[in-house]
Amino acid sequence: MNLYKDITPEYIPSRGFEDIPVHQAGDRRNFLLKELQIMVEDIPERYQNKLPESLLCTLASALMDGMVFDIVSNLEEIQQATERNQLDVRTRATNKQKAKRLEMAKKHREVIQACQGDPHLLRSVETTNRREKEELEELLREEMSQVDKELILEMDQVVLEQQNTLSKGGIPGFTITTNPEEVRLQMYLLEFITRLSTMEIPVS
Repeated sequence: MNLYKDITPEYIPSRGFEDIPVHQAGDRRNFLLKELQIMVEDIPERYQNKLPESLLCTLASALMDGMVFDIVSNLEEIQQATERNQLDVRTRATNKQKAKRLEMAKKHREVIQACQGDPHLLRSVETTNRREKEELEELLREEMSQVDKELILEMDQVVLEQQNTLSKGGIPGFTITTNPEEVRLQMYLLEFITRLSTMEIPVS
């Protein structure tokens, strides 16, 4: 989608809209505000109440020069790279655990096969195998739990860095917080900004 369709060359900015004539700026701001208002109507009411008109107006103005779109796009790229890396980490951990299970299963089959002629020994081996399997499963659960905790902490750090960047950039609605409700509200705002960045925004 070409955001700059039908714009004369002298008015095409490198990424944002800082070169738009003053008489067109009001139209762009009004468009951004209207779209934000429409988007807000689609989220749960408890979050709507936390996005007053004054905040939406300020956000619409902040989006005027396009810099916010660039900031959010860069943050999204970092987050997506982190998510891909985390998926790889968990996949490797899962495959490693699968290999351990297969190795134990093979060992148990071999032991059982070796004592088929001795019913008493067979029962003892089966009991030992069950205990070893239970111990292994408990160990694997603890290992995966630790992996997940580390991944969550890493993503929490990414979120804090995002909040810090957006807050320092003076973007309305963003502060450093770990409050789940506030974090969810910020996620809605990021979604709004991303959606706006893909729109054909009028310039006249």
